[in-house]
Amino acid sequence: MSMCLTCGVEDEHVTRCKRCGETFCAECGEPDKKLCIYCLDDDGFDD
Repeated sequence: MSMCLTCGVEDEHVTRCKRCGETFCAECGEPDKKLCIYCLDDDGFDD
């Protein structure tokens, strides 16, 4: 099982952020966009 590096929870379904490379669970980002909550908040990032 993989770990969400944002909240520390172990989860079968984590996503790697396409911007920073950290893994995150569905609660800590947008898996469909492949962005963690920190990169979602970054106003300067364009898809």
